[in-house]
Amino acid sequence: MLFDEDILVALEKAANKPEKTRSSFWEYELEDFSFTAKGEMTGLICVGNISKKYSQIHKAAHWLLQWPYRYIVRKSQNFGECYDLAKFIAEGQERAVTLDMVRQTLGLAVIKDNLDVKGLEGVNLVIGDGYGVMTSLLKLSYSETKIVTVNLTTPLLMDLVYARKAIPSLRIALPTNQVEMMDALNQNDIDVIAIQADNSKLIAEANVGLAVALHSMQEMTNSVIKSYFDLLRGNKNDRTAFYCLNRIYKQLYDGEEIKFFDFPWSP
Repeated sequence: MLFDEDILVALEKAANKPEKTRSSFWEYELEDFSFTAKGEMTGLICVGNISKKYSQIHKAAHWLLQWPYRYIVRKSQNFGECYDLAKFIAEGQERAVTLDMVRQTLGLAVIKDNLDVKGLEGVNLVIGDGYGVMTSLLKLSYSETKIVTVNLTTPLLMDLVYARKAIPSLRIALPTNQVEMMDALNQNDIDVIAIQADNSKLIAEANVGLAVALHSMQEMTNSVIKSYFDLLRGNKNDRTAFYCLNRIYKQLYDGEEIKFFDFPWSP
């Protein structure tokens, strides 16, 4: 099992290897894109805006443009606290609080408004994060709870690099089999367990209290979406709470249609 810096190097080396769980969307997005263990990026990718323009003027502009979203959650008891965490994360990642971060923050606020996350038993699971934002938000909110984050290889590398920018003290493990997964779950000094999407079956070894998928399932194939639902139903917790926010409809590059209301909500 790999840890910390060794994980980043290994994921960079594995970036060009085929992945069974890649949809046509991700085949296209990753074709001319690369990301290194040191955080060096070439090309464009659709995982949110990592704007480096974060002067006071730019911050004010973002804040003004995002007012409709703050209006939507004006009655939220937790959005203010969550937004403060987002600003802390953005500062560590040397970026502006862009709209994609606001969406993640809104998601966490909705979860906190409606669910006693501290009362849930088990790990918090993030399916398809973006720049490690939800991983960081959850870790800052619930520091004693272990995070499991799963993603395709290159996006996972990006998640981990940026999560460590936000929280430099994070201790990360990358299991590749059941024995390593159990070992990582049992090690109290591990903060984040990273899983490559092709190894997502390892989620079944965990006791998942909360699972979150924001704008990630809309870019998966229907068969991969089903596999995650199966894993959530089959994990060691029979009361897993799942917060899923995705487009109602999206057509992937190969023509496959992803329909939110056709997700396997019922067994």
